[in-house]
Amino acid sequence: MSSLLDIIYQLRQVPRWDGSFQFEKEDVSQHSFSVIAISHILCELKETLEGKKINKEKLLLYALYHDVTEVVSTHIISPVKKNSILKDPFNAFREQIKNSLFDNLPITLSDTLSTILNNNDLEIQEIVEHADHVDAYCKSCIEVHRGNKDFISIQRSLGDKLDNLTKEYPYLKEFQNLFLKDFPLENKNYRYLN
Repeated sequence: MSSLLDIIYQLRQVPRWDGSFQFEKEDVSQHSFSVIAISHILCELKETLEGKKINKEKLLLYALYHDVTEVVSTHIISPVKKNSILKDPFNAFREQIKNSLFDNLPITLSDTLSTILNNNDLEIQEIVEHADHVDAYCKSCIEVHRGNKDFISIQRSLGDKLDNLTKEYPYLKEFQNLFLKDFPLENKNYRYLN
């Protein structure tokens, strides 16, 4: 019997930002939804600004499953994952998890998921990585907006990195201008259909 469905639902139980006080708890499943939506917006902006076509199906599926290995590893914050000593062993561990997660699936589904998880399209990886960063930045903005001082330095660090990325990636700069200048919105009029 396959564990895929159980894995999908178990991602709701994997907390993000463990070790940091949060006013609003977040799990990997919620984060994945935001990354999918942000990836889609970034893709549309990139296509418009650069006049190119990106395979949205591949992009959105990659975004959907980008953190599925956290069902085993749990959420580990980026500074730890990207630490020069831990980066290679952690990536090897993630590969081991990827290779074992989808045992006992029909071969076509197993092949499809393997192709998604082992995506080698650097443009798709880049967009999802940027969406992942934007989502972390948005989370930090929400926490700081609610008065969480634990996230002030996180917000500053993520914001500085985002500002640097926008110098190199025009679609990220456009996203920042369209969505992040006043995020989170103080006035949520869109909720009242006025």
